[in-house]
Amino acid sequence: MKTRVYRPDSPGAPQTPLPVDCAIPLNGAGAAPVVLPLPQMYGARIYFVRDDKLDFFLNPGPSLVEPAFATPTDPNYGRTWAFAEFTFNTEQLYSNISYVDLITALPIGITLEGDGALVVAPHPEGAAERIAADLTAQAVADGQPWDRLITRGDDGGVLRVVSPQNIMAPYFDRPDEMPFRDLFTAQIDEVWEKYRSEDLRIDLQGGRGTLAGRVSGDVLIFEGGHTFTKPETRDVFTCNHGPFTNNPGDSERRRGPAWSTPTARSATRSRTTTSARTASPTSRARRTTGTRAASL
Repeated sequence: MKTRVYRPDSPGAPQTPLPVDCAIPLNGAGAAPVVLPLPQMYGARIYFVRDDKLDFFLNPGPSLVEPAFATPTDPNYGRTWAFAEFTFNTEQLYSNISYVDLITALPIGITLEGDGALVVAPHPEGAAERIAADLTAQAVADGQPWDRLITRGDDGGVLRVVSPQNIMAPYFDRPDEMPFRDLFTAQIDEVWEKYRSEDLRIDLQGGRGTLAGRVSGDVLIFEGGHTFTKPETRDVFTCNHGPFTNNPGDSERRRGPAWSTPTARSATRSRTTTSARTASPTSRARRTTGTRAASL
């Protein structure tokens, strides 16, 4: 199949429906893959949806408005969809299905063919339903709103399970009403007390040694003067609030190994192809490219 790149014009108004139907039908489960030669893309996504098409929109710029899994008014909210992320540049292909924000009822995996075959298996069929059942039971056991992390379709089936920060975010300006607000308070207090009297040592990786720090008052202070205030439950769940806020001006040593260590290189070759296989005989996907995202 020949791949054509669609570059949308800037619309005259926000939330303008994508004017081109970019859906690409996929073959049934167990059938031959649909192979699409891809141009180089940065911060891209491949979207999959079962028995349907996804709606995308444009804002002036143009900027692509992607499906919002935690917004009930989004037209894609009640559909079964998932995505993989990737960056394909002159040196390598990064890709992941890490499920940082959610796990869906549409299992997808990744197979990379290059100097060697690399496979990331999808989660097992029915995993979303089993996770939802465990969360429902946990909500009964401890009174925390774990069941609110479950999104169900009109038939009651599980569409996806989202991470806690997605239901916490609307309450960031009302912390006393925020779900899970005190979930980790006791554990955070315990950690803070532990490192008042002994060092917390961080391996910076990449041969850059370690940093030691201790708590003084309510501040964790590392060698070199890097400081972190005592986090709250919200900070732990989001990883980008309070002491964990990612500030562009922070030094590499403060950002730590997650930001500073080179990503492991994927096996690549001069021509790389990605193979997408569906989990449903009638799965379809919509493809569009923009400044941030590309979807197949």
